Amino acid sequence: MTPDRSTINSQLSTGLSGNVNEIIGKFGGADQLRNAVNQLQSLLYAS
Repeated sequence: MTPDRSTINSQLSTGLSGNVNEIIGKFGGADQLRNAVNQLQSLLYAS
C-alpha cells in the first residue's frame, strides 16, 4: 500500500528524527517508506 499525500505530509511535518528503524516504523515498513520517497521524488521532479 502506497502512503497517500496526507500521510507523507504528516510524517514530514512532525519530523523524522530517530534511527533508521524508528523512521521505517513511522511509515509502517521499509516498502512503505520506499514508496513514499519515490512518490516524493516524482512530485518534486514533476514541476
